[in-house]
Parts: sequence; C-alpha cells; structure tokens
Amino acid sequence: MSIDIADIRAAFASCDLDLEEDAASTCVSICTEFGLSSDDMAAQWDAYSMNQQLSGAANADGLVAFRSYLNQEKTKTKASVFTSSSQKRRHVKTPVIKREAESQDKLESLYNMKSPEKKHTRSFSSPSTSNKVQRTNGMFSPVSLQSPPGNSYEKRTDAGKTVSEFNSHLKKLSEGLGATTKRRIKVAIPFPSRNQAVDASYMYTPLFQRAIALDEQLVEYEELVKDRFKLDELKPVGDPSPAQVTVVGRIVCEAAEGKLNPSVVQIEGSRKTCGGQRVLLDLSGVPNFQIFPGKIVALEGIFPDTRSPMTVKRFLEPIPAPPSTTSASRIKEIQKEHGKPVRVLTACGPFTTSSNVDYLPLSDLLQIVVDQKPDVLVLVGPFIDFMHPMFQDGLVKYDGMMLSFEEIFLFKVMTLLNNVLAQDERIQIVIVPSLRDANHQYVYPQHPLNKKKACEAFEAPEYAKVRIHVRFVKAVVGGESNHEFLV
Repeated sequence: MSIDIADIRAAFASCDLDLEEDAASTCVSICTEFGLSSDDMAAQWDAYSMNQQLSGAANADGLVAFRSYLNQEKTKTKASVFTSSSQKRRHVKTPVIKREAESQDKLESLYNMKSPEKKHTRSFSSPSTSNKVQRTNGMFSPVSLQSPPGNSYEKRTDAGKTVSEFNSHLKKLSEGLGATTKRRIKVAIPFPSRNQAVDASYMYTPLFQRAIALDEQLVEYEELVKDRFKLDELKPVGDPSPAQVTVVGRIVCEAAEGKLNPSVVQIEGSRKTCGGQRVLLDLSGVPNFQIFPGKIVALEGIFPDTRSPMTVKRFLEPIPAPPSTTSASRIKEIQKEHGKPVRVLTACGPFTTSSNVDYLPLSDLLQIVVDQKPDVLVLVGPFIDFMHPMFQDGLVKYDGMMLSFEEIFLFKVMTLLNNVLAQDERIQIVIVPSLRDANHQYVYPQHPLNKKKACEAFEAPEYAKVRIHVRFVKAVVGGESNHEFLV
C-alpha cells in the first residue's frame, strides 16, 4: 500500500484538520513505519491532538511526539501478548456464535442421547463410558491447553487419601439408611417464606425497604437476647447512664469510607428503640473480640454522657441457630426401626482441573457416590467457575461447537448426575450455586437454580428431585453457603 502526500492532505481535509506544508512528508513516513492508511493516520492524529490539547495545524514537532506515542502503544501491544491469563481482566463473557444447521443438529442430538448401561468398574478413577455425553479426546478444551504429561490429574498418586478424620472411634457404616430400606430421605425447606424464588427480581428494592428490613433484624435480635439472657429490658443506644447497661445494635464504622479499626467502631441502635442513634465505642477494656461492619451484637458497657464514647465491658455470646426440633424419643424410634443413620456426602467446587474442563474430578466423585450409596448428596459450587482461564477466554468447545455456559452446565454436570440417579434414584441431590458460577446470577443471596432447565438432561421425570439451598435432613437442621463473608 503506497501513500503519497496528496492522500495525506485529502485525509486531513476530510477530518477538517490543518496540516503544515513541511509536515506532509513526515506523515507519509509514519504511515509506512506503522502500516497505517491515510485515513487511519488522520483519525489517530485527531484523537491524539484532542487528548494532548494541541491547537493549530499539525507540524513537524508535533508529529515527532506523535511518532513516539505510536511507538509506546506498539510496545504495549506486544507486551500484552505475553501476559499470563491470570493477569487478564476478569470479565465473564458467554460466547455467542451463530451456529449452522449441521451444528444445531449435533446440539439437539445431545438432548436425545441415552446414558450407557455399562456400570462403573473402578472405585476411584475417571470412568471412560459413564458420561451421558461421551468424552472425546480434547473435548471442551483446545489441545494446546491440555495438562502436561507428567503432571496430569489422571496420573496423581494420592487418589482417595484421607487427609483428616473426625470421630474415628465411631463405627463406620459404608451405606446410608436408604440403601437397605429403598426409601428416599425427606429433605424439606425449613422456612419456605424466606427462601429465594427462582424468578425473584433483585436490584429493584427501594432504599426505605432495605432500611426497614435491617431494622427488623435488630428488633428480632433484641427479643432473642432478652429471652436468652433473662433480661427485663434493654437500654436504648445513645441514652446516657452512669450504671452499666446492656444494648443491642449493629457495628458500623465512624468514617463513611474508612477502614474499620478499634478507634472508629460505632454501634447503631434500632429505629424503634432509639431512632437509629450511633455511639462511638471504647474497646480498650475488652481483651478480645471479633467484629465486622454490619454484625449485630449485644454488649455491656457504661455510657456516662454524650461527650464520651461508650466504654465496653464485654460482648455477650452470640445466639446460635435453633437446634433440631425432632424429639429425642422420636430419634430413638427411628434408630430402632432402621438401625442405620442418615448418610450425607458433601463436596465443594470447582470440579475441574486447572488445565481443562473435562470434569474428571466430578466424574470420580460421583463414582464414589455410586459405590457408597449416601442418602443425600450436597454439591456446592462453583460448577462453571468464571475464574477458570478457559471460561474467561471463551475457548470451551464441544464437537467443534462453541457452547454457552448454560449448555456446559447441562451437558457436563447434569448428565453426570443423571448417571448417578439412573443407578440409584433414591439419592437426594442438593445443588448450591456459587457467586463464581458464570451461568448464574451474580447477586447475594443467590436464587436457586432453575430446576426445570437443569433437569432437561435427566432421562426420567422422577429423577427431577433436585432441591436447592437450606434444608432439613430428618433430625438435622442444616444450611449451606459458599460465600466468604469475612475477607
């Protein structure tokens, strides 16, 4: 591509830019050096001059600085090619590619594919024929991103190793209650009204409704404190008293955007009792404590006057969650009736290796589930980890097709669960999504997974017993969360 002075002048004129007589030849050399067209040259000079607040016609001195700027940008571009994927901008993007009719037929065929009837023969290894969607060499990952031969997941030497064990003196039972009774363990929602709905909207709650919800938490905790510690009344936050009093409030930071430290800790009372007043706390007399912004606490202290901080003597013990409501007599009846406890198996993600997304760890885990026959299986995400380099770059393919994150979850996670239920449909499966799941909403508290969509990979309708979030398991009250509250 040859560029002459006339092309440069025409390009600058079309952008309404002035160019000095002796500067046109410099523009030609810049275009040759950096492979720019005359229009690109004019457009880039226009942007550069605006950013540098240059006025007047383009001259030789200005073009020298412009050449240095282009050299710097070229160097940055080369350096970014060698930047590791861990240093890239963490931005989750679902690959969207228009599929041809042939590719769409392949995708539809996956929904109709039957699970192989061959059972697993190895207790803790990656089954080669157990997936509903059969793995092929390099599936879901380019060949260049496969594990090194000497450091692959398949060649590990510590598979099945017990790292830590609790209550080892108790008798070990390899199978759960349902393995002999062939009955499903009942897994129920303890507080249905408080459970998030699948289609619940978020980010639309008005500010005053959030304030009301936070205040209701404080009022509820005040009543719990009075019942637990047998107190007749609690003093409002902010009311001076020379005697030692007990107050309940929420920990806040004195500085609006400052970092919490012992010198700026405040307690905020409820609107019902004190109008939401705040008081600075003096924690020098407390030997040890653990607080964070937003934590609801009950404490004892002295607040002599409004000019001084409240001197804290001690923090009252937090009130634990309610215990199981099943009576001891009923538990004994269950034990006599069946003679076996409820067996719950729990595992946390991610369920892929760092070098590929073949979900071999998940396959091996589910093989153990089939062998040990627990009553309840709890899987905690992430399943589609947006921090995985291959999910970040959108390089995930299956049979030559780019798949969305929802399709990956369907074909790689739910089909594996289908294989488990095909062999033992009494197992109850609880799936807990994570904030790191690329196929789910990035909001806390999270919505449950859409059961109707997730269960499309199941062969039989009776398999669709997947239940999400906090549940009862017989005489046990449990809750799951994979969000790190304290960072």
